[in-house]
Amino acid sequence: MKLRFLISAVLSAALIFALGCSDDTTSSNNPPAQADSLSFDGSGGGPIYIDFSTGATTNPADPMDSTDWDIAFEAYEIHQNSSIFGSGQAATYPVWLDQSDSTDFDETTTAPTVPNAYFIDGLGSVLTNWYNYDGTTHQLSSKNHVYIIRHNDEFYKLQISSYYRDIGGTPVSAWYTFKWLALVGPDTSYNGVDSMGTSTTTWDDEGYWETILDATSTSHFMYYSFSNRDTMTLTDEEAASNTDWRIAFKRDAVILNGGVSGMAEVDGVDLAGIEHADSTNFDTTIDPLTIVDTDFESDSYNLTIDDWYIYDHVNFEVYPTNYVYIMKDAEGNYVKFQIVAIDNEGMPPNMGTITIKYIFAGTDPSFE
Repeated sequence: MKLRFLISAVLSAALIFALGCSDDTTSSNNPPAQADSLSFDGSGGGPIYIDFSTGATTNPADPMDSTDWDIAFEAYEIHQNSSIFGSGQAATYPVWLDQSDSTDFDETTTAPTVPNAYFIDGLGSVLTNWYNYDGTTHQLSSKNHVYIIRHNDEFYKLQISSYYRDIGGTPVSAWYTFKWLALVGPDTSYNGVDSMGTSTTTWDDEGYWETILDATSTSHFMYYSFSNRDTMTLTDEEAASNTDWRIAFKRDAVILNGGVSGMAEVDGVDLAGIEHADSTNFDTTIDPLTIVDTDFESDSYNLTIDDWYIYDHVNFEVYPTNYVYIMKDAEGNYVKFQIVAIDNEGMPPNMGTITIKYIFAGTDPSFE
């Protein structure tokens, strides 16, 4: 999943939004029952700020210092109230990735309890990928992907429908239409045990550890410790502040304990990404200490372990690319690993088990 800025022209016009609000209260605990609409003129340029709690636009005196807005629209760009765009804590979960139908607005009815999957904006917005760009007509069309916006304790589902309005037979840009709905907050009663996946780790005589992981959960990551060679019983909330796990799996999603995914400052590098000649050969003898520090990446909206599989759109199956990765943690420990198999039984949206092989790398690994 890669962010791509496809066009650079600055577009401005009037905006029209289809907003969901059935009454004056649109909190996560009292979601609106049906869609309504709101229209306004944004032709003066500049960002248009949306406050989901009131179901209306807002005009903060100092947007960077205000928590009274959730997302902002400016031409074809959408930003959240967090990070470099605001002082709020807004974050987005691209829930369409976990839906059986990425464009079904009604499929997800509650906010999932997966804090590691909510992303704040960096230099690019999490919501940048909402459109397709036609290089022939130079027009945008919505992918109709469904997102969940989390701001503090409020959760809102969002789907952008269109970017144009026909005026006098001519499509005029930046006339937005989108649907939104307040969601009931996630169920935090999960204790991390009843549906936690399991793993089996064995030593292979060829010189590596092999672990078979149950990654079938659709709602919870399975957290793994290379040093203990075992899974850890953690809820997603607990894992967000735990520094003992190194890698986690949930179906095709793989995260490292660093960046937006965790606090352990774990980074990774894809040997294919640095054009290593043996990027699919687990026995490659590359010394991780020779890899340039800037080649190591931490998780952001673009996950570090992102290209480990190929999706067959004909047979609806996932196949490993066999890319080799190097992981580095804050203590200077290195692990070389490769995802070599995935059981596709039950997908989509459920996947089966993942097989990963790994060894401790580096000149002086401190793992025992």
